[in-house]
Amino acid sequence: LGSAAEYGNSNGETFTETSHANPASLYGLTKNWLYQAAQSYYRLGLPCIHLRQFNAIGAGQNPFFVVSSFCRQISLMEKGRQKAVLKVGNLNQKRDFIDIRDMASAYDLTLKLGKAGQIVNICSGKSYYITEVVDQLKKLTNIKFRVQADSKLLNKNKSRENMVIGSPTILKKWCWKINIFSIGAPFF
Repeated sequence: LGSAAEYGNSNGETFTETSHANPASLYGLTKNWLYQAAQSYYRLGLPCIHLRQFNAIGAGQNPFFVVSSFCRQISLMEKGRQKAVLKVGNLNQKRDFIDIRDMASAYDLTLKLGKAGQIVNICSGKSYYITEVVDQLKKLTNIKFRVQADSKLLNKNKSRENMVIGSPTILKKWCWKINIFSIGAPFF
């Protein structure tokens, strides 16, 4: 299983399955090594398909991830167990989010229609600033909270991609579409 991090920073480019990998982080580099290993096994005759998964979101996700972290914090605020302060990292990053249920349907379709040696982007095809996620969550709660940057959540060495936008080109050829997630609709 690969990652959008294999592509690196998009600088506004939408990544398709044929886009050149240029990892900007150690994580992206290790996922690209996995792709290279899968390609080696494919050449030996094993039917490998490399999925490049973008940012999954969904209920029950580990609060290490940005959207689930925000949801957990807001839930704690609603229960009176956290002050009305949302601690955030860099809100200027842009991500292509996909609901885990849409991701699962993309995996299922890839198992049925994918071809050995192929790369398949598992993404929504839309990208949102993290600040847009915060704005959407504000609409979903009655709690009034302020947003505060937390130095522990800011990546000081800037090894993370600032902007990641994908295109599910192959999935679209298979008539796959997003059924769950939209930035203008609830995340759950």
